[in-house]
Amino acid sequence: MEPKRGRRKYGHSTGTLSKTKKGFGFVVREKSRASDIESLIRDAGLWPGFARKVEAEAKSAAERPCGYETRKDLRGKTVFTIDGEDAKDLDDAVSIEKNEKGNYILGVHIADVSFYVEEGGRIDREALMRGNSVYPLDRVIPMLPESLSNGVCSLNAGEDRLALSVDMEITPGGEIAGHDIYESVIRSRDRMTYGDVSDIIENKCLNLIKKYDNIYDEILMMDELASVLKARRERRGSIDFDLDEACIRLDDDGGAMFVGAAERRIAERIIEEFMVAANETVAEHFFRMNVPFVYRVHERPAPEKIEEFREFISNFGLRVKGAPESITPGALSGVLKQAEGETCEGVVNMMLL
Repeated sequence: MEPKRGRRKYGHSTGTLSKTKKGFGFVVREKSRASDIESLIRDAGLWPGFARKVEAEAKSAAERPCGYETRKDLRGKTVFTIDGEDAKDLDDAVSIEKNEKGNYILGVHIADVSFYVEEGGRIDREALMRGNSVYPLDRVIPMLPESLSNGVCSLNAGEDRLALSVDMEITPGGEIAGHDIYESVIRSRDRMTYGDVSDIIENKCLNLIKKYDNIYDEILMMDELASVLKARRERRGSIDFDLDEACIRLDDDGGAMFVGAAERRIAERIIEEFMVAANETVAEHFFRMNVPFVYRVHERPAPEKIEEFREFISNFGLRVKGAPESITPGALSGVLKQAEGETCEGVVNMMLL
């Protein structure tokens, strides 16, 4: 009887039990670099594919009539996405203009997945089990089938898409004077990348300015508004951690060609400011409605943790103001400002986080 085929790992090679002229033995072959990622995916208990019934339900949902007439039509508005170069599931878009009072009207438009995912259905149960999409180095393991995540729920340029929109009227001082939350239908004008937006703002790249001249004024206005929102957050004592994120780029064979810190330029900061503003606006809206809602809350740190942190930063000549039991975000933010530009900046940020 022929023995069962098996596999044995030899460092970065793989042995396969095969029949040879001398009997059965392990033939060692070079392992594909991509299989390293696949091994990690399996070890984490992740499953890239979906069951046929889940895929079928997603395909049916993607073909469902959208009912644009019940939604606010924003297809004539200048809306566009700003994401990473490799992003395929574009789940948020932005718009901006000024009204007659000189206030900014910032729009944040989030893909309306709830229209396509029936509560308690197969897709919903699968998404609940997965919890979120996972992004290994060179691929995506989506929470939803591709017909939704990269299809009708992705805000692709030039295509009509359903969204949940938040419009915020923001004064030149950064105060939110009013807002509106509603279901919408949008059509993104352009698929912008963080790199291109940053090059337009930071480097005044003429080729990109010419390429995106239809939204150039909006890009400059977004930069302006992001600075206003950041200044307001700082006045409120917001803690702004400045920690590097790892960036690993692979070549066509799956080998690492670059390992370093990810760039965090002006475009990433603009989108961060806009999403924080939208999240705060929605949270306040539902708080005032006094209805059950899920909030993202950071609890006040324990006094003993603050005391440990105080002792740690004293080694660098830094100090935090206030008693441990009544510490304020502004006081902690002040520590980061003291450490800014110093050799201890990274470790102080990490310890405070």
